Amino acid sequence: MSHLRLKTGSRRLAIPAASVRQVMRATDITPVPLTWADIVGVMNWEARAVPVYRLGDPATQESRRQHPKGQAQTEEIVIIEQEGALAGILVERAERIDGASLQQEELTLLDVEEIFGRHDVRKGES
Repeated sequence: MSHLRLKTGSRRLAIPAASVRQVMRATDITPVPLTWADIVGVMNWEARAVPVYRLGDPATQESRRQHPKGQAQTEEIVIIEQEGALAGILVERAERIDGASLQQEELTLLDVEEIFGRHDVRKGES
């Protein structure tokens, strides 16, 4: 089973490639005022509004940075899907790795269900 290695802040994560729909350059994220700190904003992807999360380091509470609409970014968004629901994860870098690399590296396996359960994205509730 292949995975994607994600770098976000000081965290090194892995996510099953089967959950990933697309990896793209981070552009046109619209900030959402008065929302949770881990939500950077929303983006339009294939005519759907997709919440974009930053998975900050829980030890330092690093999470949100502003990304004004249209500003060039060096970061990437990993679009993930679960049961038809979509979410974006803002990362510094994403790259495909195989199972052997996953075993050798010190990566935290990201629980896709945890992303979707953060604010109950599937039901539109907090």
